[in-house]
Amino acid sequence: MGWTRTASEVLHRGRFLNLRQDSVRLPDGSPGTYEHVDVADNVRVVALDGAGRVLLVEDDFYLQGRRVPHLPGGGGEGQPPAVAAARELEEETGLVPGELRQIGVIDPLPATTAARTFLFLATGLRTGVMCRDAAECGMTMRWLPLSAAVAEVRAGRITEGGSVAALLLVGTAAPAGAAGMTAPGGSSCTAAPAAPAAPAGPAAPGESCGPPPARPPGPGDPGPPPLYAPAAAPVATTAPFTTAPAADTG
Repeated sequence: MGWTRTASEVLHRGRFLNLRQDSVRLPDGSPGTYEHVDVADNVRVVALDGAGRVLLVEDDFYLQGRRVPHLPGGGGEGQPPAVAAARELEEETGLVPGELRQIGVIDPLPATTAARTFLFLATGLRTGVMCRDAAECGMTMRWLPLSAAVAEVRAGRITEGGSVAALLLVGTAAPAGAAGMTAPGGSSCTAAPAAPAAPAGPAAPGESCGPPPARPPGPGDPGPPPLYAPAAAPVATTAPFTTAPAADTG
């Protein structure tokens, strides 16, 4: 018969997430409680250039206590996933996608949060503006052939869940030519200059954290490799369980 929520209480309200405790009826009908994290959906973007290279970023992750390589992306901030994906790509790398395709969605921690990670493929890259936040000021970037990025996943050197899923989806996908979605652009941040593909270093206080990666492919560059076909219909975001009319004391 599934789970039913009968009431919900906020135990902690934070800047980026809330901790909730729900009163529920378990699948066997007995009463119980369920604690879970209420946080925004996430996005990850495979940015693929005309030479078949993927852009990876790397920065310091507090909980892991180390530098973590991953695809550009981050919190959705309440935006539609495609809008959030285009924004995060531009903010972190200074690149704007001419074409953006949703290639999948995952539930990274389904017993802990209902938040999902939406996965995108970005092509037709062009120079935009970079606007990193304070936590990303040590972020670096590097281009890798798609096959090499997939090899790093298989070797356990890329471990962030959304990045793993998106790289394996694109790296093992069948050819497809379905039309993509034109991504939004624009920003009020300082324009990032063009630069070679060398990693960007830390910036001085008040500045964006370094230049964008190698220029987007030009008209004479090789075309992209086969791309992943988007799903026939968008994947809807779902609630963690069936709800009944409930009092919310948060």
